[in-house]
Amino acid sequence: MPQNDNYTLVDLPEGLRRQFERVGQRLWLVETTTAVCGIAASLLLSLLAIFVSDRLWDTPIWLRVLVLLCGLGGATAAGLPWARHWVWRRRDMRALATLVQRKYRRLGDRLLGIVELANEHQHLSNFSPALYHAAIVQVAEEAEKFDFRQSVNVRPAKNFGWTAAGLTLCLLAASLALPQASWNALTRWIEP
Repeated sequence: MPQNDNYTLVDLPEGLRRQFERVGQRLWLVETTTAVCGIAASLLLSLLAIFVSDRLWDTPIWLRVLVLLCGLGGATAAGLPWARHWVWRRRDMRALATLVQRKYRRLGDRLLGIVELANEHQHLSNFSPALYHAAIVQVAEEAEKFDFRQSVNVRPAKNFGWTAAGLTLCLLAASLALPQASWNALTRWIEP
């Protein structure tokens, strides 16, 4: 079918755009928290492993290097997904619509469909802005009933947060109980 080269933008309603902005902000907050807590948990776990190992025996250099590298590897693994989604390939409205659609199945493919209609750069020859607008408004009105922010899964952020907090408490207790040994473990962790 021939394409109409005339570019006619059919915008999403402002309310729907705000919902997508809010879900994007919440997703950024949750994924940033997950990454920061994951990085902290990985590094703290490797430090705690050195502390415990030093209490049991004289930890060899190769094991200290291995534990440090594992901690750095875990920190990298926790930070890479964040960088992929927020630095290299930022999510667009289509990705957000797909995320929302997984939570609110009642919206079905219609939410993604209207996002694609609004971002379409070439239209078919029988393009009707009025029909596009009517379809977009109908789905947007139905979408107003839903809180898109609820589609963001906060469980990973909570899990990593509790893990990092627990490891921090363990290391704090160890440093209060055995300050010299804790300092020694820290220096041996930094410079294996």
